[in-house]
Amino acid sequence: MIQLDGLVIICSQPSEINRDGENRMHSINGPSIKWRDGYKLWYLNGIYFEYELWEKVISGKMSAREVLDIENTEQRRVAYDLMDKKKLQNLPDFKVLDEAKDNLGKPMRVYQFTHKLFPNLAKIFHCVDASTDREYHLFTDKNTCNEAKAAMWGLSADEIEWGMEY
Repeated sequence: MIQLDGLVIICSQPSEINRDGENRMHSINGPSIKWRDGYKLWYLNGIYFEYELWEKVISGKMSAREVLDIENTEQRRVAYDLMDKKKLQNLPDFKVLDEAKDNLGKPMRVYQFTHKLFPNLAKIFHCVDASTDREYHLFTDKNTCNEAKAAMWGLSADEIEWGMEY
């Protein structure tokens, strides 16, 4: 039931609700919400998708250009998070600017590409978190891994010497 000023909307309980670990509406196997009458809604990480777009995103068949061309910012963010980042290599002007390993031997990389979303070349710092092994692809304006990593902490590369990382 939804109660508004002078209006009440009532519907039956959904027959199925799927959520992720953060309690957001989410399913990669089917609709996130289903009702007995056949009505369905599709969500990824709490963001609503029309069925056709949801299906394209979860299939993994969208190119990087198609993902970056999604008009809705939140849908684009979720699709980008789920996209295999190797697909970025097919974008115009893709170039690896620097590759290195951090003190724990985890790979780091700065690469660039062009796309209509970005007025200049887009630069990405790809790194792996030392404590969780989660991969990050972060926008940067730096050309080297050490510069990009230091900038994440508001420092310049010559202001910091990386010791043991946790």
